[in-house]
Amino acid sequence: MNNSKTTIPCALAKDLMPLYQENLLSDQSNELIEAHLKTCADCQKNFHNAQVDNIEKEHETLPLLKVSRKLKLKRRILATAIAMTVCFAAVMAFYAMTKIQYVPYEEGKIKVYKGEDGVFQLDYYGSASVSISSGTRYDKGRNYYVTLYDAKPSELLNTLSTFGSGDKNENVYYAYPGKEAVLMHGQGTEENIILLPRITTNYYMIIMLVVSVFLFFLLFFLRRNKKFKRWLTALIPLPLCYFLVSLLVRVLTGPSFGWEIQRECITILLAGGFAYIASLLWLWYFDRFNLQARS
Repeated sequence: MNNSKTTIPCALAKDLMPLYQENLLSDQSNELIEAHLKTCADCQKNFHNAQVDNIEKEHETLPLLKVSRKLKLKRRILATAIAMTVCFAAVMAFYAMTKIQYVPYEEGKIKVYKGEDGVFQLDYYGSASVSISSGTRYDKGRNYYVTLYDAKPSELLNTLSTFGSGDKNENVYYAYPGKEAVLMHGQGTEENIILLPRITTNYYMIIMLVVSVFLFFLLFFLRRNKKFKRWLTALIPLPLCYFLVSLLVRVLTGPSFGWEIQRECITILLAGGFAYIASLLWLWYFDRFNLQARS
């Protein structure tokens, strides 16, 4: 009810009440509403009921907000995990597709001449990339090792490279990975020369495997310590991913020779990093959200 002390009518107070609850009125309007509520029992009751309704609505919408946030987080984690998996697959596919294809030695197609200035000239029927070692000395002179790769044979004879120091006692070998080198110029040396594969990544694989096994044993003995268990669970996939990626590189492309080791190490670092991040995200995704779905 309204009385003589009421400064504004009940109808106006009712219209302004929602704005008052949201604190959207001016100070003067707030004073009028508050003065009216002190003198009008009906408006006090309506104001109290409105506050109760607002509290109930907040309690009803809060779980929906939590669910919405969880769904957004789930989608972001899933999208990031898929992106990391795609990056890993892209790195491995690029490495496999760009694997160096060595050219086997064929007499008559690969020729080496020594000019009057003492410099060697390497000719090939087609185009190819060339690897020539800087030359290793022996007791009477110097050896050079030539390897061709990623070739495009043709009927045209092209000069691929010139090399040499002009020394009289110089030998030129054609080195094909895993096979005995072929002497193309000079008198040669007595020992058999074979271009052996690099085994650096093999040692790397063994180290990663040993670290993985060690962390698994450490996790087994410290499984009751929740803090260490959480950290070890997140750390174990790191060496394990690098071991599996190294093994996959070895299976897909076989042994590496010479300068390929740099390319191989870069591939393992990139692919292993993407695989590790993807594994953590997938583990978190299935562990957290699947458990919540079951509960």
